[in-house]
Amino acid sequence: VRRAVLELAPRINMQPVECEVGLADLLQADELFLTSAIKLARPVVEMDGAACGHGRHEVCARVREILLREESE
Repeated sequence: VRRAVLELAPRINMQPVECEVGLADLLQADELFLTSAIKLARPVVEMDGAACGHGRHEVCARVREILLREESE
């Protein structure tokens, strides 16, 4: 699923970058999501007791929608 997300990212105007980040970076992110074979893509809403992102999860929803569509094809 991770590989699929990295491949589809340019189709939704995202340019993925793989790098090390710290907790402070994650807490300042506009949006966070995790991928897995079972859940596909799920938003991270809280980390270490603090809210993550802006609560809209638009990118995660779009990624999940594309993954579900491609899975059904």
